[in-house]
Amino acid sequence: MARLMRNPEFRQWQWEHRFDHHIAPINQYVDTLRKVAGNDSVPYVPPMYGGIKARLLSVLRDPEVDPIDQTK
Repeated sequence: MARLMRNPEFRQWQWEHRFDHHIAPINQYVDTLRKVAGNDSVPYVPPMYGGIKARLLSVLRDPEVDPIDQTK
């Protein structure tokens, strides 16, 4: 997916579809977590994945802009 995210059209499609039916409940919860945190540190789950129809959901940290710089 990292290579796909380099494509601006793909990124735009992901953004526009982040609340599609299969993923909306998860990303609405992400919105709640973002409000509680007071920032956007919780990433949206991309709509290209199964969402509520997935057999497994793995929740990982959003990658750092610079993974070497741990001061962020």
